[in-house]
Amino acid sequence: ATLLAENALRVTDKQLILTYAREAAELFCGVMAQPGRAVDVLSRAVELDPEDRTLKCLYSDALVAAGRHEDARAV
Repeated sequence: ATLLAENALRVTDKQLILTYAREAAELFCGVMAQPGRAVDVLSRAVELDPEDRTLKCLYSDALVAAGRHEDARAV
């Protein structure tokens, strides 16, 4: 998950970023049970595709897990 997140922050291809971000978020929020670690990668993904409700929900959940409640409300 960490490698996917790092790559999503480095590559420039929009579809590749979104693919990496989704996969990393699924791992961080699911199996690893560490949604706060998905904040940065989900932030980038939501910037690229602000209409994707699934990404926005994952991002909001990750922000809450990181204790960033005000930011989560804004999403």
